[in-house]
Amino acid sequence: MTDETKAPEETTNESTPPTEEAQPETHEEAPAEETPADEAPPVAGEPAPPVDLTILGALTPQENAMLMNLRRQSQQLVGEIGKIEIQKSQYLDRFRATDEQSQSILMGIGQRLGIPDGTPWTVGGDGNARTLPPQMLQQMQGMQQARPRPAATASQPPAPQGDGKPSKEE
Repeated sequence: MTDETKAPEETTNESTPPTEEAQPETHEEAPAEETPADEAPPVAGEPAPPVDLTILGALTPQENAMLMNLRRQSQQLVGEIGKIEIQKSQYLDRFRATDEQSQSILMGIGQRLGIPDGTPWTVGGDGNARTLPPQMLQQMQGMQQARPRPAATASQPPAPQGDGKPSKEE
């Protein structure tokens, strides 16, 4: 190059940093490969299986409409089941809270009446606390074991069964 073809130098202000000459970027992003909707994405580390999407025939408009309607209904049902599962969880939480409150009240009654820990007793419909004879306790324990208990959540272990704690008799 001759002196006449040189580009003029930029002047810089002391308060701004000097600018660097623009260099062409050497890294270019490869265009993202799109996976067609009819093709499953390949699993990492495995070669993609060949996909044959030969059209076999066309559905009638009625068949297509029915299938689309059934898919939509299925998705709605899955959503409803999810809502019901949330409600179920909320009901189980309320049940556990009610049971804990009941047990707390019964423990307070047992302390007030001087019932020793481990003594099997119950509250009758007449409002009296009574001890349980051993054969009745065995029957009640058998009924508790036969009755399904709600599943415990991760935050709360299942309630023990048949441990001689006071129980309410309806």
